[in-house]
Amino acid sequence: MHRKKYSWMILGSALMSGLTFGAHAEPQTGWYVGADAGIGTIDVNEGFWTDGSITNAEIDKSGAAYHLYAGYRLHRHFALEVGYLNFADTVFSGNSNGVGSIWNAGPIEGRTEIRGLTMQGVGLWPLDSLNLTLFVKGGLFMWDSLALYSSTINDIHHFNDDGGSLLGGVGAEINAWGGWRIRGGVDVTGVGLANREMVTATIATIGVMHPLY
Repeated sequence: MHRKKYSWMILGSALMSGLTFGAHAEPQTGWYVGADAGIGTIDVNEGFWTDGSITNAEIDKSGAAYHLYAGYRLHRHFALEVGYLNFADTVFSGNSNGVGSIWNAGPIEGRTEIRGLTMQGVGLWPLDSLNLTLFVKGGLFMWDSLALYSSTINDIHHFNDDGGSLLGGVGAEINAWGGWRIRGGVDVTGVGLANREMVTATIATIGVMHPLY
């Protein structure tokens, strides 16, 4: 009698444990939004700007960048995201003697601006015991770039370019408080400048996201 009673107790406990585990393992699906900020780097070199007339050249390839996004989690291990990505501006400066094909004589400055729309698939690896989720991302960056020149011989001061490039990244997110999550990661893509050069663009960010489910 007691053996049968204990058997039912063990079976009931096992069933409840299974239901509890299933509830934790059940995929969470729905919309979420987020915002990241950090440091962007554009691998543009002096050769892009110089025309042989520049001395005392300096170039700053890094600066503040941000990414705003919204996504839909289709499965515990997969989501789709769209967003707006603003890379860091780069700044080139120096002095021109005016004998080249681009710059007027005197102090000169060049600047690049890059921004665009992102569309990515996200692979997710939840580590429930650590309250952590690892992810990899891959998709497209529909970019628009602008190269600005302070003072040129032909009075053309800006060149626009646009296109699409592959965009990929890795990162992690951790549950924080009240449904908010902290997300950090690195993304890499390629961007065209002035219809004549492709450069590598990298962004390292940290930010917050919030599920709407």
